[in-house]
Amino acid sequence: MASFRNIKERLVSGPINQPNFDEVEKQMFPLLRRKSDSKIFEKEIKTENIIVKEEVENLKEDVKRKETILKMKLEQLKKEYNSYVAEMEVSMLMKDSKIEELTKQNLILQDKISSLEQTILLQREVNKKLKQNIAEQTEVYMQELKDKTEVIKQQEKEFSKTIARVVHDLKNPLTSVKSTAEALSEYEDLDGEKKILINLIISGAEDLSKMIEDILISNKIVHNAYAVEKKQLDISKLIEEMVEQTKIYANRTGKEISADIEKDLIVNADELKIKRAIGNLISNGLKYGKRCVKISAKSLKNKVEIEISDDGEGFDREVKEKVFSNKEMNTTDLINGNGFGLTNAKRIIELHGGQISLLPSEKGTTFKIILPNE
Repeated sequence: MASFRNIKERLVSGPINQPNFDEVEKQMFPLLRRKSDSKIFEKEIKTENIIVKEEVENLKEDVKRKETILKMKLEQLKKEYNSYVAEMEVSMLMKDSKIEELTKQNLILQDKISSLEQTILLQREVNKKLKQNIAEQTEVYMQELKDKTEVIKQQEKEFSKTIARVVHDLKNPLTSVKSTAEALSEYEDLDGEKKILINLIISGAEDLSKMIEDILISNKIVHNAYAVEKKQLDISKLIEEMVEQTKIYANRTGKEISADIEKDLIVNADELKIKRAIGNLISNGLKYGKRCVKISAKSLKNKVEIEISDDGEGFDREVKEKVFSNKEMNTTDLINGNGFGLTNAKRIIELHGGQISLLPSEKGTTFKIILPNE
């Protein structure tokens, strides 16, 4: 088979002439000279032709098969293309519908926005006018308030002056009454009943005198005219002196006053003012206590604690909540002396940087004062 192919190539490569053919025959096919070789050559040619035909048939079948496959693929591609085109058409229709819907919504929103903008503009105008009206009314009200405040301040000043004049005018006749009663009490021929009456007059005069003084002090404190001049003060000694002075009044009313005072307690205070505050609490105890009033004083860390207690009925629950505020006291409370004295005591203690409180108790009344000793 290979020899036959070589011969074909050789014959095709150049023109065929007799000399060349002879040479080829001599060189390439020495065996063809024999008869048997010629038969073999013919057989090979026939075999080769058969193979070539088979290959051609196979090629034709392969071409047909490939054509069939290509046609099938082409049909599939056409179907896919047609489906894609259909989907695209549907998608475009949907997009057009969506665009149309969005356009409508956009127009609606634009209308709403335009309406809101108009509303906002109107509201701004309304707010502007409202602010202007409020500012004008506020200015009018502030001016009225200022005028009324000035009137009230002027009235308070006049009222304070009136109180001061009335209190001052009361002092002189009250002092005369007290002096006369004390002079009468010196007569030896007075019987027991008359002495009791005279003592009542003296006690009442003293109570009225203290009440008048408390009114004056309260008036000064309210108007910030009550100055406190602090200095080193032996509070132990001061309380002991006050107890001794008060014993005369206590004995006159049939009551006792006792003290448990720690020695050498020093505070930084105004002697006259602090004496007034403690004196008000002692007077309150003697007035409402049944038999006795007890006073104690002791040192704490950087502080001095003073307690004043009595064995009276104590304060009602309602009175306890307002005991230090004469503004919340009713007329009866003030007349009975429950207002100015305790209120002044609280204010004086606070002016000294201290504290005052009403301790809870089942019976009687106990006031506790805390004063700094620095």
